[in-house]
Amino acid sequence: MRVLLVGTGEHASGSQLPALPSVSATVSDLAATVVECCGADSGQVHTTVNPADPLVLGRALTDVTKAEDVVLVCYVGHGLLDSEGELYLATRATDHLVEGLGFTALSYRTLRAELARTRARQVIVVLDCCFSGQASAVPFPAVLDGFATIRPPGSYVLASAAPEESALAPPGQRHTAFTGELIRLLREGDPAGPPELTLDHLYRCLDRALADQGRPRPRRYAVGRAGELVVAPNPAYQPPTRPSPPSATSDGVCPYRGLAAYDAADAEYFFGREAFTKHLVSRLDEQVPGAGILIVIGPSGSGKSSLLRAGLIPALENLGLPDTPGSRGWPRLLFTPGAHPLLTLAHRLAPLTGDPSDTLRVTLADDPAQLNPMVETVLARHRPNEHAADTRMIVVVDQFEEVFTACEDDQERRAFLDALSTAGVTRALVVLGLRADFYARCVVEPGLVEALQHSQIIVTPMNLDQLRAAIEQPAAKAGLQLETGLAERILHDLGATNTGEHSGGNSGLPFLSYALFETWRRRQGGLLTLAGYEATGGIWQAVSRSAEQSYKSLTEIERDTAQTMLLRMVHLGHDGAEDTRRRVRRADLPATPDAERVLSIFADARLISLDTDTVELAHEALIRAWPRLRDWIDTDRARFRKSDNPARTSTDAPRSSKRMATFEPMKPSPPVTSVRLPL
Repeated sequence: MRVLLVGTGEHASGSQLPALPSVSATVSDLAATVVECCGADSGQVHTTVNPADPLVLGRALTDVTKAEDVVLVCYVGHGLLDSEGELYLATRATDHLVEGLGFTALSYRTLRAELARTRARQVIVVLDCCFSGQASAVPFPAVLDGFATIRPPGSYVLASAAPEESALAPPGQRHTAFTGELIRLLREGDPAGPPELTLDHLYRCLDRALADQGRPRPRRYAVGRAGELVVAPNPAYQPPTRPSPPSATSDGVCPYRGLAAYDAADAEYFFGREAFTKHLVSRLDEQVPGAGILIVIGPSGSGKSSLLRAGLIPALENLGLPDTPGSRGWPRLLFTPGAHPLLTLAHRLAPLTGDPSDTLRVTLADDPAQLNPMVETVLARHRPNEHAADTRMIVVVDQFEEVFTACEDDQERRAFLDALSTAGVTRALVVLGLRADFYARCVVEPGLVEALQHSQIIVTPMNLDQLRAAIEQPAAKAGLQLETGLAERILHDLGATNTGEHSGGNSGLPFLSYALFETWRRRQGGLLTLAGYEATGGIWQAVSRSAEQSYKSLTEIERDTAQTMLLRMVHLGHDGAEDTRRRVRRADLPATPDAERVLSIFADARLISLDTDTVELAHEALIRAWPRLRDWIDTDRARFRKSDNPARTSTDAPRSSKRMATFEPMKPSPPVTSVRLPL
């Protein structure tokens, strides 16, 4: 095994490329992680920081390609495209964004050709740079001895961004966004993952985590079975409670998401919605050759987010729109609005337009119609050598109701809605995922009326066969077995019938997925058992039982802290609307060991979702299912109604905890700025 870690964060005087101070620490910490977590010998790991020119970088590359088994090459820095669209990796000598790259930067084509000559059976390339999605996998090594057939050869490219996107290096942070998350994952692990982290599992975790943070989503390109290569032990692995039976074949991957939605990285485990996904793609295809807004409506728990993220997006990436040639490669945005929807939109657009997100936000705030020329810029950059007249940009807004629940700025809300409305009648196909109880809020919005009248899709309940597929097929995909009678017992408890009706109506899917997740945690190796399912409390008790057990495992002080923090994650509904979850900045929560333990315990149980900066309930189902949380919310609602201050809104910090007075009130999230690795 040989590892080469390269980082370029400094450039010659007068270079057009800005310095990236975090590159040096990123490479150094990644090297330590590869040794400490991945088991590499320090003599196998070579680092090159700020190589003087492509010749120096090429020599370092030649040295590591002498490996017999595994070659890993990682580059962190500026990625650049020449006039022909070829990807180059910057060195210290790189002084221009386009000109002279053949002399001052290393072309990816050269790197790929050099790696193709190695005798190593596995070749891994990790690129943390702009336009890294332009890279392609390395062909099978050209020279293989007789022992090569023992393990199939292959190569794997893990890129930090799409072909047209910029990578990010957040200012003031020790690490770049992508490699920093990779380091964290290798060191902390995945509680729901297998005992060993493979390349494919790392990709899925990175895709989910970076998407939650609003970062560019990674790309992967694989040849052979390289994705199965084990990279490191999983330090957060949770072993089954019983010994494995001899027939177990699972590698420990959990194919169920609990209360969380399935994402694009989980698409291989997303079953039961194939027909509806096909219908959704077909309806979106009908919006072409024009544009427009398509609204996907369903009650909380009907699976809208999973349908959009693990159904629609992978379908567009893999097949495109059936009657629209070339649509597979159309640029796409997927995001949730959050407290500052206009800023979120600007952050998502910035890597595609090449403009700073703050500039885009200010422009959109002043004139929401400017989203149209921004879309035109994206389309022109996406196909610089072709006529882009027939190309569209696809914008998917999940949890659209956050525009009304999380956004407190009326002007920002209005600008965001106007921007989507104007874009939806020109060059963008806009898809909105909306909770049914916010339908009335949308009816009064002029820009949405047309879509509500002619372009809405109701998420219908899954029938018996679809529910069975959602139970059985993810397990089979992960190499798991279901004990005879388990699927029938679950379907019986769910009240499923051949007519498509079940006790949970169209909102029981989170409870089903969570019961399956808890059953997986109690598996006997690769076998999901009836006894394990019964121990969860079943479909309707698994969530509340897990939440109550998590709560009771806390100390008295930690329980007070849990009450305070969980209430902050709830937005009280008004005018008949249900209570909803609310994303909270971690900086606004108590910075104490008690608070960290509460977050850890509830996150391990998949009851809350954590990312680097924010925390939220995993799903509104927790509000409905856990009596203790309902009691806290009802008490807080009553105190709100009796408050002497009628101006208090439901987004103020709740008063129901006796420790509440010691905590700072919530503050609006500041704009997030990042240094973009330039075009």
